[in-house]
Formats: sequence, structure tokens, C-alpha cells
Amino acid sequence: MALYHPGVTKCPICNQLVGASQKRTGFSHFIEDENDPLWRFSDAVIHYDCFMNWESKEEYLKRYMAAGLKWTPEYYEPKIALNVKKKGRIYGGKL
Repeated sequence: MALYHPGVTKCPICNQLVGASQKRTGFSHFIEDENDPLWRFSDAVIHYDCFMNWESKEEYLKRYMAAGLKWTPEYYEPKIALNVKKKGRIYGGKL
């Protein structure tokens, strides 16, 4: 499950902070091999526009779904509340 802290978490594509009001999406951990070029995007919160324009998006989603996980372009925040707040922290989950 991707941890998300507004204004602290960085998008792994552009390396910029992901703010609370910014459109974003997230993914569960599914790549075990740290040497895999897509590993750092596994278990991540990503700016929605960065992800949608990312050159590796199709390959990433193919592997994500092959791992039994689901994602569609409608899975983003802040349009819908997908995070659960506990003790002042925000925990993102499987989208």
C-alpha cells in the first residue's frame, strides 16, 4: 500500500512534491526485484498527469494487472476519497 503525505511525498516520475489538491493516483507494491527499472514506481503515489503521459505507462499497467491488481483512469484523487486517515497520517490503499 502506497503511503501518501501531502507536500512530502514526491512523484517518482517528475520528482516534484505531490500536494493535497493535486490530481494524483497510486499503486500497490507489486514488483519485488529492486533491480527492475519499474520497481521504484511500484508502491507509489504519482501525479495523475505525469502517469498518463509516462512513456512506460502501458508496460507498467500490463504488469500491474498481470499481478492481479486493478487500475482504471477513473482511479484518482482528490475526485474520490481513496485514502484512510489514521492518527494524523494518510494511508493510501489498493486502488
